[in-house]
Amino acid sequence: MAKMVDGMFTQQTPEALREQIRTRMFSTPQQVLASAMEGMMALATEWQDRPRRFEAPALAVMARRAGRAGYQDYLRGIFPNLAGYEEWDGAGHFLMMEQPERFNAVLAGFLEAR
Repeated sequence: MAKMVDGMFTQQTPEALREQIRTRMFSTPQQVLASAMEGMMALATEWQDRPRRFEAPALAVMARRAGRAGYQDYLRGIFPNLAGYEEWDGAGHFLMMEQPERFNAVLAGFLEAR
C-alpha cells in the first residue's frame, strides 16, 4: 500500500503533506482499507461492462496524466451535464490538498453557477 500511496504524489508534493496523508491513510483499520479497495475495483469493472449516466451537474478536476486523450468525452457520456473539466500540471492525486486555493476557487465557481 505504501508504494501505491507514494505513486499518488508528485515531485511538488511537500514532504510534510506526504507524511500527513500517509499517517491518516495507514491508520485506517485493515478491514476498511480492504473493503474500500474491493469496492473501487468492483466499480471500475462494473462501469467498463455497462457505463451509467448521471444527469446531475458534474465537475472533473484531476492531475494531468499521459494517455487521457478522449477522457473528457468519456466522462461526458456518463455525466451529460459535465459543467467543467480541468487537468492540472504538477498535481497529484491529492490536488485539493496540494493546491487548495486553486481547487477551492474552481469548486466555488462551479457551485456558484448552480
